[in-house]
Amino acid sequence: MPPHVQRLREAADRHRPAQLRAELRSAGLRVADLGSVEGPAYLLQDVAERMADPLGRTVVLETARAIERVPGLLGIGPHLLATGVRPT
Repeated sequence: MPPHVQRLREAADRHRPAQLRAELRSAGLRVADLGSVEGPAYLLQDVAERMADPLGRTVVLETARAIERVPGLLGIGPHLLATGVRPT
């Protein structure tokens, strides 16, 4: 791994789903949504080839969509995306 990528990985915040929810709440935000960005696709050694093939792409994307908000599977992917809403 190139040194600059390693430094970015070491500096990045890493959250489990519950930790991210707690961080948003501690900032005074209501958690409106929380999902996994890639799901398990990052584990595929041939993800580029699958995404280039229409059927393979469909399988990868439908799998990600099917589990992106399943509470017990949120942490399977390397990235989470949360939406926090400031209470009115």
